[in-house]
Amino acid sequence: VLGADLDSRLVPVCISFNGPQDVEVDRHASAKARLLSRLAHRAVLDGAPESWGRFVRQTAEVWDRVDEDVLFEALRLYFEDLGVSEPVVLLAVDEVVKCGDSQAIEIMAICKGLVSSHTAHCRLLVTTFDHHQLIDDHIGPQSPDRQGPPPEKRQKTGPGSQRPITWLPLEPLETDKPSAALFAVGGISKRELHYLVSLSGGHPRSPALLKKRL
Repeated sequence: VLGADLDSRLVPVCISFNGPQDVEVDRHASAKARLLSRLAHRAVLDGAPESWGRFVRQTAEVWDRVDEDVLFEALRLYFEDLGVSEPVVLLAVDEVVKCGDSQAIEIMAICKGLVSSHTAHCRLLVTTFDHHQLIDDHIGPQSPDRQGPPPEKRQKTGPGSQRPITWLPLEPLETDKPSAALFAVGGISKRELHYLVSLSGGHPRSPALLKKRL
């Protein structure tokens, strides 16, 4: 849809319900307020963790009165003013299940509504590291006893958004290539390095952080 100019137009707005934008800070907020406040905080203040608590306190009464489409259009115009021509906003949402099942469903509905209303200028990426599977209008299996088919094979049930998320499972991190790249750093044996890489899990930033430590 975007063509060859994707790199120059895509503007990631990466929000999290864990870590720098911890849900404990705004645990009494509505699902809509939690989403919109994180979008604004990340886009304007670059998601700085030291400002998150103060930002939530000072804007707590605002977000339930803000229309999500108006906020999205404001962000798009803001990125245009920063010099991005015809920006396409990538809503990158991490660990939304930290909000609890009910709010996670509502937040995903708002996100997919933005994609529907602003299709030419909006894309959605959702990441989660636990076994919850957000399936349109409900949460997927939460225990090994209720696994069922993988999320990409399940059909949407119920009234939902009609824009089901395509889930792509990430396999565990392979150790050979990262180990070969990091061995040049020196100061550690191959066996020790292989062990450290194997502890890095599947997070894509882990090898970079390990290299920095070495």
